[in-house]
Amino acid sequence: MERIATPDVDVDLHGAGKDGFKDGVPPGEAPTSLSADWFNALQEEIASFIEAQGAALIPGDNTQLAKAIVTSRQIAALRHWTPWDSQDVDQGGGVPQVKGIAFKPTASLTGRFRSIWRSVGGSTGGGTFSLSNQHEANRFLRQDGSGATGQNHDILYDATLDLFVIVGVGGTVSTGIDNVDTSETTPGTADLFAVANDGTGILIAAGEYDGADLHLIRSTDGSTWVEQSVPGAAGGQINDVAFAGTVWVAVGETSGGAPLIWTSPDATGSGPYVVRTPGAGPSEELTGVAHSPDSGTIIAVGFDGEIHRSVDAGATWTAVRDLASASAFVDLYAVEYSNGVFVALTRTHIIVSTDDGLTWQILPGVPAMSLSGFGFTGLGKTPEGQFVIGGIDNYSAVFPQQFYYSGTP
Repeated sequence: MERIATPDVDVDLHGAGKDGFKDGVPPGEAPTSLSADWFNALQEEIASFIEAQGAALIPGDNTQLAKAIVTSRQIAALRHWTPWDSQDVDQGGGVPQVKGIAFKPTASLTGRFRSIWRSVGGSTGGGTFSLSNQHEANRFLRQDGSGATGQNHDILYDATLDLFVIVGVGGTVSTGIDNVDTSETTPGTADLFAVANDGTGILIAAGEYDGADLHLIRSTDGSTWVEQSVPGAAGGQINDVAFAGTVWVAVGETSGGAPLIWTSPDATGSGPYVVRTPGAGPSEELTGVAHSPDSGTIIAVGFDGEIHRSVDAGATWTAVRDLASASAFVDLYAVEYSNGVFVALTRTHIIVSTDDGLTWQILPGVPAMSLSGFGFTGLGKTPEGQFVIGGIDNYSAVFPQQFYYSGTP
């Protein structure tokens, strides 16, 4: 950057050696003349900052600098993770995994927090943890899940309905206000792996093949659910679902582990859903999907570094594999979007994209993994846009669950 340096500057206007502009007052005094050098310097200072955040310059978009500043702050926050104290979970020989994270906005900064876990291979069922406010108590309160081992798979909070919604094994849907589960229903027998909402009270939950097609159900109240038509075969399943502005997008796998993508006909979430073709490249199952409301871009991630990108409401997809080296192509388990940044999780790394999913990098400075076998298993975000990750130590007799949030709230 440089200050104006034409012959008729206002000398030392901003301090010694800090010349500035004058406007030709009083009459007869020449205003400061302008120079191409100064305008070019100003242009490149602004353009370089925008481009450094991974964005391309867009003529007519006068919000790019503001967005770039927000993205820069988001990336800075992602380099600083603050841990919460955790609750040990005795799983009777099973391995609990944080599967879902949800927030209810309140007068506090980050609102009411709930996370769910599921047990893999243990003798007891899944459950939930709750934390009223991350600035208050440093321990999680356990609420036992009922039913089969590993009951819980996903959770969300819907502001329109003022409900937490949890889905899990055996097609179970549990709903509750704050930290109390008040209702449980089983609208199908196939396991449910994901639940999503659109912000207007429409809920979509999805999971396994149910004997006719893939199990995807829709509700507008959390208690009554209606099956929607989603083509699929025995052994296949839907692993995640998201609302993408004008359509709903579901991702999953065939019985052989190949990637599958479906979209709804419209924003209502009603079927029949349409099978879409993933981008060319590796053929591994897809585990997560996220949408940028800023650009409309949809990102789907999966095993073996699968990253697929759509810019036309899920109609067509392009495969993206832009991590630094082949060794980085590890399994991806979840993806979220906030403030110009897509974030995806491996078990041991956080990867980010600041250019709308075109290129990705492994983020340095992730939380220290002091325990042998610690791994990331869950990803969410607060109402204010902070990312939250959950993890577990898989090699302890009693399993400590640990959560981190990005930046300082």
